[in-house]
Amino acid sequence: MRSSWGIGLLLTLSNMACIPESPIEGAPCGCPGGYECCETLGTCVRAGSDCPDTYPASSARACKQDQDCPQNELCLGWLVDKDMAGPMECRHECEGDYPCAPGEICELALHDVRDLFDMNTARLCMPKSPPAGCEGYACQNCPADRLGMTFCSGKYVHACMIGLHPLCGLTCKLVSLQDCDQDGECEDVQGGARCIGFGKNDWCKEYDCGNCGTSPGSFSCDGQDVAACESVGITDDMCPAGRCDCKEICIRTVISTCTGKCDLEGGAHCEP
Repeated sequence: MRSSWGIGLLLTLSNMACIPESPIEGAPCGCPGGYECCETLGTCVRAGSDCPDTYPASSARACKQDQDCPQNELCLGWLVDKDMAGPMECRHECEGDYPCAPGEICELALHDVRDLFDMNTARLCMPKSPPAGCEGYACQNCPADRLGMTFCSGKYVHACMIGLHPLCGLTCKLVSLQDCDQDGECEDVQGGARCIGFGKNDWCKEYDCGNCGTSPGSFSCDGQDVAACESVGITDDMCPAGRCDCKEICIRTVISTCTGKCDLEGGAHCEP
């Protein structure tokens, strides 16, 4: 006579044989044999299947944190004094070398609705037309790994100056600091770059943050102008004699000139 536990085991094995396999198409990469990773979709597809050569359009779904968004999307938004700010919508990640969908452009942006000054960034497919009042603040010209740093580009020392705007989020300005043709080659050092031999440039004096009239990384109104005090950190390795008299340098940039009044409430911006 067959024991009850034996009958139970046979039933269990029989039922297991009927359990369908987990779907592979649409699952996150990496992929098993017979499937390949479609990088623009970020999912597995059958080998030989068509894979789009651009990222899909962002869903723009309303969100309060990254986990509210579909796969491969992050929540574009931040906190200002614990209040939610920014678009608060899901945007597609664009970490690869593929273009975003028509009407979108890949650039650095804040995500996961953390404090503005946490500077929690990722490359996202953003609308080509920024919100009103945020024109000219984009970060797509800055290398993703050089945000807020100096770096070599040919024989020039460049800097990706950054600011943080309560209404617009992360802002950037690509600046040429020094031509190393006059002072030797550009070389990478800890935390950034410098010209070999340094030359006569004294960045702490030439780009003194005290000339901004406001704190580094912030925005202000100057009459009808919206001005940014964009900054980048520097280290002693970048200065003559191996010592800097400052920890950061700044550039004051007029972002826009208002036809009406520049309003400070919520971050300097032109009144509609």
